[in-house]
Amino acid sequence: LVKLLQDFKGILPAEKVEKAQRRQPAMFARAEMRRELALAMKTPAEVLQAEQVLKEAVDARKASKKQVSEASRMASQPSQASQAEAKIPNGKKEPQTQLERAVSANDKQLIKEALNELKASGKSTMETSLLYAAARKDFG
Repeated sequence: LVKLLQDFKGILPAEKVEKAQRRQPAMFARAEMRRELALAMKTPAEVLQAEQVLKEAVDARKASKKQVSEASRMASQPSQASQAEAKIPNGKKEPQTQLERAVSANDKQLIKEALNELKASGKSTMETSLLYAAARKDFG
């Protein structure tokens, strides 16, 4: 590519030359990475070891994602005991938390205060959003 750019520099439009020149560092980096990988994996045992390391890294990433999603799911769902307590004889739930009471009253100021209290208590933005969505679904 470098040789071609030098040969056709006067013929090609300046925009195309600049675009190709911007691509050069990435191309050089990929070529260097391929050379290093080829040197590192000369024997089949080294290839198997590299594959095993890669598989372990992928598995660890999946496990951490699963833990995060499980934690957020658990945080957004009230326990079965609190669900049973929240039910009244006619089948409707009673608001139990400050956020649920604020949503059922449809008071924007109370909702903001309840959300701020949740954030101050250490809940993540995702957890507060999930709790707010659940309160809106049940009481909004």
